[in-house]
Amino acid sequence: APGGTAELTFRVANPAGAERAFALRAADVLATGAVAPAGPPAEGVGAWLTAPADAVVRPRESAAVTVVVRVPEDAAPGAHEGALVVSPARAAATPDGTGAAVAYEVAARVTVVVGG
Repeated sequence: APGGTAELTFRVANPAGAERAFALRAADVLATGAVAPAGPPAEGVGAWLTAPADAVVRPRESAAVTVVVRVPEDAAPGAHEGALVVSPARAAATPDGTGAAVAYEVAARVTVVVGG
């Protein structure tokens, strides 16, 4: 409902044999279905989500991450799409010595349905 809040719990897994840090960000989902890139501030559901900036996960374990959803008072009725985006805090260097780095992101979609 407009003005309402909810807490969502996500799990961030680390299959590696060493502790890893992950960056987290809330994002809008665009009309095309793609997750909005980092950079411009979110204006939709991405702005409604409050998530920690990072998570450090022990080897071969997972960590719970709590995200708070705050629906604005003036939210229009209907389904609104956003995402929690997780990526390694540092990109992995490629082994070929070129200096290139490989980065990836994984997004969990968040659908908020506003009644009305």
